[in-house]
Amino acid sequence: MKANLNNGVIIRHLRKLEDLNVREFSKKIGRSHGWLSDVENCTGKCHAPKEELDRIVEVLGAAKHRPMFRTWVASSKKFDHVDRSMEGAVLKHVRLKRGLTLDELAAKVTLSKWQLSRIENGHKAPTVEQRKEVLIACGYSPASFKNFYADPERSKSVSARYKIDILLNRLPECKILKILEYAEGLIEAIPGETVEDAGGEA
Repeated sequence: MKANLNNGVIIRHLRKLEDLNVREFSKKIGRSHGWLSDVENCTGKCHAPKEELDRIVEVLGAAKHRPMFRTWVASSKKFDHVDRSMEGAVLKHVRLKRGLTLDELAAKVTLSKWQLSRIENGHKAPTVEQRKEVLIACGYSPASFKNFYADPERSKSVSARYKIDILLNRLPECKILKILEYAEGLIEAIPGETVEDAGGEA
């Protein structure tokens, strides 16, 4: 199974070399764009066994790139070791700024509503290409991501609530209860401030 997942990384690189989007490339290799999206992103039940990778390489006439396959896989693993779960908060921010629902955004990109939801909630970090696709669909330049994610000032426009939601999704219930107790203590420590004043509901 692990080798099959690595094949998805290789297929994604082959598609980039062809300079084609998911729909265009899926037609070229004779597969559905849903299958290709799942294989490239290691989601769902779709995987590419060695035989299928070999077939795709033959269709593309891409045997000359085989010496690079291991390098592509190694680079992908290094990238995946970085905690990028908070990227979902930025993508949720640009979607809501555009006024799009998950269903509406899913109709504009190659990701399903379920995949978008997992990314926004920090369960799955987006690939660079997925990130780019969502930004463009929401009317933003891919270069703007760095500002929303890392710039000391512009990153403040991304709601802290989106980031907190991601953190809470990653914590066990016992730790969430400790955070709740701490937050309640902060509110009680502010003289004269009610929960409504603090931005919640009374």
